[in-house]
Amino acid sequence: MKKMLPLMSGDIPNIHFMLDAQERKLRTFLFNHLITSSRPVFVRDIINEKQISEIDVSAAVNSLIEKGLIVIRDDMSISGLYPISAEPTRHRVQLKDGRFLYAMCAIASLGVAFELEQDLVISSSCPQCKTEIYMDIVDGKISSLSPTTALVFSELLGKSQNRTTPCGSNTDFFCNQKHLEEWLAANSSISKRGAYCLNLHEAGLAAKAISGKANSLVDGGKFILTSVELFNLTGKL
Repeated sequence: MKKMLPLMSGDIPNIHFMLDAQERKLRTFLFNHLITSSRPVFVRDIINEKQISEIDVSAAVNSLIEKGLIVIRDDMSISGLYPISAEPTRHRVQLKDGRFLYAMCAIASLGVAFELEQDLVISSSCPQCKTEIYMDIVDGKISSLSPTTALVFSELLGKSQNRTTPCGSNTDFFCNQKHLEEWLAANSSISKRGAYCLNLHEAGLAAKAISGKANSLVDGGKFILTSVELFNLTGKL
């Protein structure tokens, strides 16, 4: 299990750079719809909505599925759109504007702050001991964290990673390093290879790389930082 986040290697694709104009517009529409309704949505129920009338909804949804950004249930309803879930998870997000949502995983919950460009409160729990974990995000900064020893175990940083599949199970907050190690020992099927143990600052950097709308990008959606930019960004989280 790795303990450093290799942002300099450009391994973290940015969601917004992965999408074309129609996919971005549909994703924005679905985002608002899922947050407002707090339940899964059927494609057939939105295909004639005026706001997206010029979009080939079926084709755009299929493309988002191929890019690993949508969760489709057996009944063909959309139950998740990275980073949010229309079904309950342990990662709960209270937005400053009063709305409430669930996030797919630990890093996804941090990404909501950058996705919606809004202050928020995250509440989750340690899978090992069920201790509640809380944090406030204000102006893109982690302004408070309880417990202060909380960290993130993550497997989602690969270029070809389907973000909607492993997020709920293998990307999580833990209250401390000891409980992460105990959890991994009891869950031997979880591979440590390619996994990361991140402090909350590093997890915030990963979330910004994935969901931020104003990152330095190159063709292909890679997140590129100079050493000076990395220092400045770290100081903001």
